Amino acid sequence: MDHQALNSDHKVLIVFNLDLFYNLAEKVCLPFAEGPEEKKWSVKVVTLAAARYIKSQRIELYVPRVNTYN
Repeated sequence: MDHQALNSDHKVLIVFNLDLFYNLAEKVCLPFAEGPEEKKWSVKVVTLAAARYIKSQRIELYVPRVNTYN
């Protein structure tokens, strides 16, 4: 999911590990992306697998989201 603020110099990358059964990570990351978007930051929300294909660029905030199970 790509949330691009026009002409934004500020970039956020939110990475989560895909869970095929109950994707809590994605459910948490998408609403979390709304905060920087409100401040006109460019936000990318991607899976861990997709993150390796992101072209090199200056990213000011990395947000890793990991699954934890008991």
